[in-house]
Amino acid sequence: MTGNISKLSRDDFGTNHYKGYMGNQLDSIRGFTNSNYTYDPNGNLISDSGKDITLSYNYLNLPPRLRTRVACER
Repeated sequence: MTGNISKLSRDDFGTNHYKGYMGNQLDSIRGFTNSNYTYDPNGNLISDSGKDITLSYNYLNLPPRLRTRVACER
């Protein structure tokens, strides 16, 4: 876990604990922010439960589509 953040404290918010690093890929955050992350075999983020988003990628590893349950502004 060399170089990766394991805990971050912020005044008036609390502490986040960063768990499950695999290389540079974070598995989850627990604390004042809670989120789980999943990645495809190429290392691209495909879901973030904290932001409630799902991403897909084309053959160039670019995200042509982002799905979210919250309205997004352009």
